[in-house]
Amino acid sequence: MCEYCKTPGKTLDVIETENRMFVSIAGAYIQIFDEEYPGFIHNIPIRFCMMCGRELREGAAE
Repeated sequence: MCEYCKTPGKTLDVIETENRMFVSIAGAYIQIFDEEYPGFIHNIPIRFCMMCGRELREGAAE
């Protein structure tokens, strides 16, 4: 069981800039967001977990 794609909210990395930026896997997306609410948030669709390789979107076309 992958601790990153099977556990909601598990953070992959924190980028220290003027504002802290967090990187996590949320479903079939890499999610990048800052610590402000609602603040900056960006979702990047992915097909496989970067950490374990598990397919996240079954039947998705490439």
